[in-house]
Amino acid sequence: NSRDGCLSSHGGWVTSVVSCADDATLVSGSRDNHLMIWNMTEQQTAGVPGVPVKCLEGHAHFVSSIAMSSDGAFALSGSWDHTLRLWEVATGRCIRTFKGHTKDVLAVAFSADNRHIISCGRDKTIRLWNTVGEVKKVYSDKPHSEWVTSVAITPSEAAEETLVLSAGWDNKVKAFKLLDGSHVADMEAHTGPVNSVVVSPDGTVAASAGKDGKVCLWKLTGEDKFTVSHTFDCGDHTINALAFCPTRFWLA
Repeated sequence: NSRDGCLSSHGGWVTSVVSCADDATLVSGSRDNHLMIWNMTEQQTAGVPGVPVKCLEGHAHFVSSIAMSSDGAFALSGSWDHTLRLWEVATGRCIRTFKGHTKDVLAVAFSADNRHIISCGRDKTIRLWNTVGEVKKVYSDKPHSEWVTSVAITPSEAAEETLVLSAGWDNKVKAFKLLDGSHVADMEAHTGPVNSVVVSPDGTVAASAGKDGKVCLWKLTGEDKFTVSHTFDCGDHTINALAFCPTRFWLA
């Protein structure tokens, strides 16, 4: 069903929505434990913004996060069942289950070359995986002291230069090197738990937000990198998610 531009098919709260590279496909995750693949062009002439074409079943608890590979061929999901799953978008088939977290998985991310996967969760860990489901590293250098709620990977071409940014309920945003997990910086400006961190398409800016109602923009280049360039105050409203426009410096 659809009304006033709404997509309606899940049986629980929608927790994550991502678009594929073709802009014609959306993948959503929900507290109904399912992922849904949507075709956004099929019925637009009838005033319907999109239709569900596949329901992906496999998780045993809420789906908390979804990430797409850069070519749109694969979706990665994290769940409160402590696992990640890798899905083939064209068929809806789960081709890999990642096991290692001891509590709810709260966020997942692909590297720009799709060779590395990052996850985080309520076990307070950040984990680096390869695409066959093996844990390559658990970041232990100055880790978060509370739940890790969000992760983002800078779009560097060289893996050795790539950073992982994480947000946590210890009020901090942290930066780590992707491959060895070494701690690079603590980025402290928030006065409450941080729910989301994202990186701009060109990798020069990061944004974070959370329960303090503030959006902080962070410099990721230059001599003053990892410092706040701007802060936007949204009042007493908790901010749960952020997203950069893929082609412009717009932040939602």
